[in-house]
Amino acid sequence: MIVLKLVILGISILLTSPLIVIAKLEQWITGNENFFAGIGQFLSLFPGKVGKSLRLGYYFCTLEKCAYDAYFGFGVLIPHRGTRIGYRVVIGAYSIIGTVTLEDDVLIASRVSIPSGKYQHVPDDQEKLITEAELKFSRIIIGKNTWIGEGALVLANVGENCTIAAGSVVMKDVQPNCKVAGNPARVIEWKK
Repeated sequence: MIVLKLVILGISILLTSPLIVIAKLEQWITGNENFFAGIGQFLSLFPGKVGKSLRLGYYFCTLEKCAYDAYFGFGVLIPHRGTRIGYRVVIGAYSIIGTVTLEDDVLIASRVSIPSGKYQHVPDDQEKLITEAELKFSRIIIGKNTWIGEGALVLANVGENCTIAAGSVVMKDVQPNCKVAGNPARVIEWKK
C-alpha cells in the first residue's frame, strides 16, 4: 500500500512540476507567496482522487513539511508555505489552513479555518489605518491525534488527543486530552 501511495505521489509531482517550479522561482526571486497561493487555489478546484493527488504532489514539494500520505479535500486552501503537515493528516473540503503545524493523525472536518494567529491585522502604531498595518503571522500548532469538527475556527494552539466540537471558536490554547465546544470554546470533558 505504501509503495502504491509513493508511486501515485511521484506521478502527481511529475504532473504538477511546472506549477512547483513557478512557486519555487517566486520564493527564490521575490520571497512572496502570491503565485504559491494562486496555484493552490487553482488545484483546489480539481475534484475526486485526481484532485486530491494533484494537491498532494504540489504541497509535498512546496510546503515547509508535508507527509506523503496527507489528504487535501476539494476546495482546501493553504496560503502560506510555512505550513507543516504530519503523517495521516486529513483536511476536509473547503478548509483554510494558514501558518499551521498539523502533527500526525490530525483529522480536520469540512469548512474549518485555522488562520495564522489571531493578531494578523493589529497595527503597531494606533495612528495607522488597519489597511496599512503590516501583516503578522504566528504559527498555530495542532497536536497529534486531534479531531476538529465541521465549521470550527481555531485561533490558538490545541494539544494532542483533543476534540474540538463542530462550530467551536477556539480563542485560547487548549490543553492536551480534552474536549472543547462553544463560542468561545470551553472545556466540556477531560479525556483520561
